[in-house]
Amino acid sequence: MIKRLTKIGFICCLGSSVVSLGLGIWSVTGSPAMSGKLVISGGILLALAGVLQLEVSNFFQRMFAEYSDLDRYPGWAPSHVARQAIDNPDRPIATKVRNLFFFDVRTALWLIIAGTFLQLIGVWI
Repeated sequence: MIKRLTKIGFICCLGSSVVSLGLGIWSVTGSPAMSGKLVISGGILLALAGVLQLEVSNFFQRMFAEYSDLDRYPGWAPSHVARQAIDNPDRPIATKVRNLFFFDVRTALWLIIAGTFLQLIGVWI
């Protein structure tokens, strides 16, 4: 379900980017101030589409797949990685927050998406 929504978001961002860039180039002679906003919005939407495409193509999972190779790292990852990922049963909330911030690949994706949307809103304020 998530991949399907990500694919739909990718297509929507890519289409919106093309429309925004086209309108921005078309309105250069009539309204230069609006043209600039449309071109910048198109660029931001294109960047967002690129990030979504990375998620759809499983780039993030492949990037971190090295340590999950059991043939190369029998038992688990090297000790410096294992020390970072071991849960502390005495502090379950802190451990979950730490794992979310530092080990969940999707956290970065959603931070980039949120930042891109904030930039898009800032262009139009």
